[in-house]
Amino acid sequence: MRAILIPVITVALLLTGCDKGSEVAPAQATPSVGSGPAGFGSDLYFPEAPLGMAAATTTSLHLQFRVALDGPAGQPATEVRWTVIRADGAQVATGTIPTLDPGTSVAQEAMISPAADGEEFTIRLDTTDRVTETSESNNATTATANLGEVAKVSETFDIYFTDAHYHGMHYNNDPRFHFYLINPNREGRDAAGVTFEIRDEVDGELYYVLPPERALTVKAPTPAQLLANSFPLAEVVLATADLLRRPVPGRHVFRITASVPGDSNVVNNVRRLVVDVPTWQDVPRTAGPIADLQFSDPHVHQYATSVVWHFYILNLHTAIGSQRLTWRLTREDGVLIGMRTVWVSSQQMYETSFRDRSNPGGEARYTLTLIPEPGSQDLSPVGNTINFIVDWTPATGG
Repeated sequence: MRAILIPVITVALLLTGCDKGSEVAPAQATPSVGSGPAGFGSDLYFPEAPLGMAAATTTSLHLQFRVALDGPAGQPATEVRWTVIRADGAQVATGTIPTLDPGTSVAQEAMISPAADGEEFTIRLDTTDRVTETSESNNATTATANLGEVAKVSETFDIYFTDAHYHGMHYNNDPRFHFYLINPNREGRDAAGVTFEIRDEVDGELYYVLPPERALTVKAPTPAQLLANSFPLAEVVLATADLLRRPVPGRHVFRITASVPGDSNVVNNVRRLVVDVPTWQDVPRTAGPIADLQFSDPHVHQYATSVVWHFYILNLHTAIGSQRLTWRLTREDGVLIGMRTVWVSSQQMYETSFRDRSNPGGEARYTLTLIPEPGSQDLSPVGNTINFIVDWTPATGG
């Protein structure tokens, strides 16, 4: 039985009239990876890069993450307190997990406002030291806010895509889709009966279709919301189990098409995500005595006038210490888009995200490369190079 899509409707505060364009961007948290040695006691950690973390507005952040516990059966962790801290040290959110059993994880969330684009927050676990752990090194992680471009208000009824992106296409053939719809019209008319499908333009294969009986409603702003520049968003997250198939290796053009009766502009109802899916490979995520540096969850948030590059770097090493390395992103014509040298601690993920407005027009290919410091350990080069294709065609934007 396939999983059921549950759309998340989020009210967003969007500013108008700015030169940022027409989009709202999600952001994602950086989880720590790995856990303490099995059988040697309890260990709290962040198990994954969550899909559900979204910047709902241009001024606030909806932060979602998961917390997991490893340890002996029958020894749950209780009253696990977490906090979210700004770069200036101010605590902006806190929460408590009443009980967490070994071998399980639980979702947590926090609303942070105000938040600025590019601002970094730190999430800390077990801040009251209630849990005796085998490792404290993976109890903290960071999350960077990638807040969005600004919405266009339409004089007539018109829905369109904001941020759209994929996950899981480069490793382990674990595809997922994540996108937003917005309906910022002045008529006060809700978009009822919104359906969508995802189809591959290359081979015509259907990957997902939302049937009419489960159609979405994307709310229009009320007069008060218009005055406050506040607009509702519809967020859609599709897991691998929701999809009808997984892509075979090779070029794919995933065309997401939304439909709603009475839409005044159907051109912006389409978003194209182009992916060159590599030969399937299972990239191990187990920490060992030799460092293994690799990318995790590389993806691109696509908007009408810009993209946000978003990826993580893992240091899978059981020893205490850090590895120095450089990541570099280049376009196929040799243009350097970004490069930075960073330190990544053992059993940790380092998050990188940045906005790119270097629109070359049409489709462009990019290569993201991880370069370990000369003489440093790296168990395997698998996962050190990622190839992207970005569709900059304006007609597919919002």
